[in-house]
Amino acid sequence: MFDELSQLDTNGVDYKGRLMISTRAQLVSGIQIAADGASEEALRKQDESKMIGTTKRGIGPTYASKALRIGMRAGDLADWDSFKIKYDYFVERFKWHFPSESVQSFDTAEELDQLRQLYEKFNGSGDRMLVDSIDYMHETLKDPSKKIIAEGANATMLDMDFGTYPYVTSSNTTIGGVCTGLGVPPQAVETTVGIVKAYTTRVGAGPFPTYLPCELGDRIQEVGHEWGATTGRRRKCGWLDLNVVKFSNKLNGYSSLNITKLDVLTGIETLKVATHYELDGQ
Repeated sequence: MFDELSQLDTNGVDYKGRLMISTRAQLVSGIQIAADGASEEALRKQDESKMIGTTKRGIGPTYASKALRIGMRAGDLADWDSFKIKYDYFVERFKWHFPSESVQSFDTAEELDQLRQLYEKFNGSGDRMLVDSIDYMHETLKDPSKKIIAEGANATMLDMDFGTYPYVTSSNTTIGGVCTGLGVPPQAVETTVGIVKAYTTRVGAGPFPTYLPCELGDRIQEVGHEWGATTGRRRKCGWLDLNVVKFSNKLNGYSSLNITKLDVLTGIETLKVATHYELDGQ
């Protein structure tokens, strides 16, 4: 987050009073990032085919901490003295649940110094960035001059419950995530726009029926500049899978579809799409 704010400062973008952070947002600790990397490395050593292919950014362990009810939230940073007590308890419990060497040897002193800076940033004079997101969202919902746009960060098939489990992310990336993430009722969602590429991509492990592990797939990847947004990993590319599009519509109930990157397929003589799957002749 410091890096992103620094980019805004460097480019002269004024975000004072415009960038709000929910008091309920989970904080990602360096110890959770260490646990994420250790888990992937352990799987790689055991059997590389079992690797999930996570971003190693600590997202899974952070959601695990949330479910274990030991996670830290942004709102905890409203008071520094009480936060330090919560932080020490979190680290003690986390080490108990995640006994890898990198977790056990984690330097808490350095991170506490960084979190102190975050505390000062969140509670700066004249620009308190922490808000009760439920009150904030509902005040906006009541204002007829305002519109709320919620953007999904991951694709439907990475949804924890409805995606290609276990090769998924740790949260709900489908329309239900709007309600649980923002604290708004389902009837507040007026329009749902589906975004789909003219071809299919995937980063990391997991099923990919239309994958093109050939020169054509490489061409689509290069022309489409298909690299993972978080890790910079090369994305696998394949034909558009309409089965996934239709399944996604079942879950999200699209008002309309926005098809992107059609131009990437320019010059390919024969274009294909997947309409159904076959297994053992059926």
